[in-house]
Amino acid sequence: MLSAADGAWLVGERGRAMAAAARQRPGAMAAVMGGDPAQVTALVEAARADGAGLWVANHNSLVQTVIAGSRTAVAATAARAAEAGLRYSVLPVTAACHSPCMAPAGTALRRALELTDFATGSVPVVANVDARAHQGGGHWRELSARQLVGPIRWADTPRVLNEELDATAFLDIGPGATLAGLARRTLPEVPAHRFAAPAAQPA
Repeated sequence: MLSAADGAWLVGERGRAMAAAARQRPGAMAAVMGGDPAQVTALVEAARADGAGLWVANHNSLVQTVIAGSRTAVAATAARAAEAGLRYSVLPVTAACHSPCMAPAGTALRRALELTDFATGSVPVVANVDARAHQGGGHWRELSARQLVGPIRWADTPRVLNEELDATAFLDIGPGATLAGLARRTLPEVPAHRFAAPAAQPA
């Protein structure tokens, strides 16, 4: 749906907009593990009821949820999660991604999206912001803007790929193996393979 040049340019514009938003409103993120999503969501809602700037940012799996917000709110809620017997890992970032903290980046991102041509596409693509399969190129400007400030529904994405689009294997292409690991935890019966960069060929 995007040329390589347009895709690279859009990624750059999005990154610059997010970096500017993070400088304007610094934040933090932490992965909370061992509890179900409802338990972590309850901790986040309790913190927000007390006035904290905190949101659920990623539904990664049935036992891993990422929270995002102010540094103080993330640290306090991570400590409460530990008191409840859950594990947590503070992510090495200075932004509260996929939360309303990224709202200042929205104007620049929307401007970049309006300047980007999306082709119709030939296969459905599952958007991780709503875990739905979308055919064609007309939805991606709105979905990309929503994904900037809304939670990622990764835990639902493999199920949609498998149950609605008949995917029989998952390929995690790029550095790391995080998504392949999450897919295996979500649907252990479906093979998930990691493909990193190709090895350098001898001269």
